[in-house]
Amino acid sequence: AEPCSYWDKTVYDQAITQLENLFQNHEALLEIDEYTFNYFLMGYNAYCQISETIVDLRNFNLASEVKTRLYRLPTYTAILESCLSNFLRVIAILTGKGIGKDYSAQNTLKQLLDVASANGYSAISENVDVNIRNAINHGKVLLKKTPADQICFYYTEQRVQQSKEMHLYEFDQLIDKVYDSVGAILLALASFMNHHLSLLRYDKSKSEYVP
Repeated sequence: AEPCSYWDKTVYDQAITQLENLFQNHEALLEIDEYTFNYFLMGYNAYCQISETIVDLRNFNLASEVKTRLYRLPTYTAILESCLSNFLRVIAILTGKGIGKDYSAQNTLKQLLDVASANGYSAISENVDVNIRNAINHGKVLLKKTPADQICFYYTEQRVQQSKEMHLYEFDQLIDKVYDSVGAILLALASFMNHHLSLLRYDKSKSEYVP
């Protein structure tokens, strides 16, 4: 439906298809050990907390500058870094085990997105703007009141200074899109693990995990 809520069906369909294909072709090589499962739990834990923030603040009436600094900017980066990056690490580890590649050195968001795209998860990256994330992380964000509420991001791409400008309502839509994409990846990973519980290889009697 439009506007999307909670998860993006296109991203989910592609992700669950790729995961199931990986299982069908490389079942004997796959496992979800404690190391991998912890990445999933870190992403899930962050998703739950960020979801509460979005529900509480998305439609809260604040001055645009205050809402942007307190909600929009940190929420966008948290969705990408705390949720998506950890879910992509799970996908990269599983894919690497299946096809015999070591993706352990691919640890930044850009590298993880490249690994995902190269292995058939192209829909994930369509709603993610790494340049905007970089601009936020480096403090290169300018808020403009005139002619209308706008936000401008400054970043470096291929050693050239670039900028991207949009209205705040467009940035809100971008936040919704990455949130929906992350929800779809979470649902795909959870569904995949539910379908193949035999892949879980860790001591389930331990009480060290997030409930």
